Amino acid sequence: MDSRIRCSVTTGFMTAWADFALHTSYTHTWMAYVAGLPRLMDYPELLALRAPLTSLVQSSRQDPLYTAAEVSKTQATLEAVYRKAWAADHFRFSYHEGPHRFDIPTQEEAFSWLDSWIFIIKPVFLKELKALFTTLYPGDAQYLRLRNFYRFYLSVYTLLFLSWQVLKRLAYCGPLKQLLFNFWNNPHTGICAQVRPVISPVPPHPPHAS
Repeated sequence: MDSRIRCSVTTGFMTAWADFALHTSYTHTWMAYVAGLPRLMDYPELLALRAPLTSLVQSSRQDPLYTAAEVSKTQATLEAVYRKAWAADHFRFSYHEGPHRFDIPTQEEAFSWLDSWIFIIKPVFLKELKALFTTLYPGDAQYLRLRNFYRFYLSVYTLLFLSWQVLKRLAYCGPLKQLLFNFWNNPHTGICAQVRPVISPVPPHPPHAS
C-alpha cells in the first residue's frame, strides 16, 4: 500500500480467507491474519488497495495450499478492481505448472515484470492524461461522465487562471494602474474615502477628578 513501492510481485501466496481458515492451509501459518480484518475485507482486497500501481501475482496450479476455486475468485476480484481503476494493464495474474515453488521460469517472469516497470515506462499520470483528452473506454458510462466533468472543471480553471494573469499584467500598465489607484485612494470618491467616515475615532478617556 506504500506508494513508494511502484511495482510488486506476489508468488504462491494469493487466495481467499476461506482457504486460509477453512479449506486447505488452516494448519500452514497464522502469520497472514490480522485480528478483525477478515470481517472488513477478503485477503486479495489487501493487494487491491495498491491499484492502480503495478502488481504481478503468480500461482501454481498444483499448489496444495490453495484450492483452484478460491484462487480463481481471487483473480476475478483483483482484475475487476484494476479495470475499475482504468489500469487493467498494470496487473497480471499468471499460472505456472507444479506445486508450491519459485522455480526458474517463475523467477524469470517476476524479474522481467520488475524490469519492465523499473523506469516507469508506462506512468499512471500519462494514462490519466490520455483518459482525459481521448476516449479510452467508449462503452463505460461512468468513465465518460467523470471525463466530461473533469474537462469542464479544467476549462473553467484554465479560463480563470488566464484571466487573472492578464489582469495582473494590465495592473502594471500606466493608465489602468492610475485608474485603480484613484478608485481606491481618491480622497473624495475612492473606497477609502467611503470607509473612513464610518470608522469614528475612539474618544479620549475623561481626566480623573482630582
